[in-house]
Amino acid sequence: MKRIGDTGRAWITSGGQRVAYKDISNLHLRNIIKWIEIKAEWGMKVEYGGGGWDADDCWYEEETIAGDEVLEKYDYEGLLTELKRRGLKKYEKIYSFNE
Repeated sequence: MKRIGDTGRAWITSGGQRVAYKDISNLHLRNIIKWIEIKAEWGMKVEYGGGGWDADDCWYEEETIAGDEVLEKYDYEGLLTELKRRGLKKYEKIYSFNE
């Protein structure tokens, strides 16, 4: 169910937590974008499955996706839009160990 004011744009963490793009830190947002770019370049395995009450109703399927399929699956354009909304560049230096 959508909440009032919710655009639906959120990252789902590995733990299943939904985090709105606006609430992701700058560093984490850049890391997510870089992760998606790597997966798009190298490809990734996607697994699907489901079932009913007995073993005959269970199913499993896997496929490898890459390129635009990965970018679409993880809303790459939406994440870039959020980065631009904040006035940030993708690989802008945001910290230094020497400072």
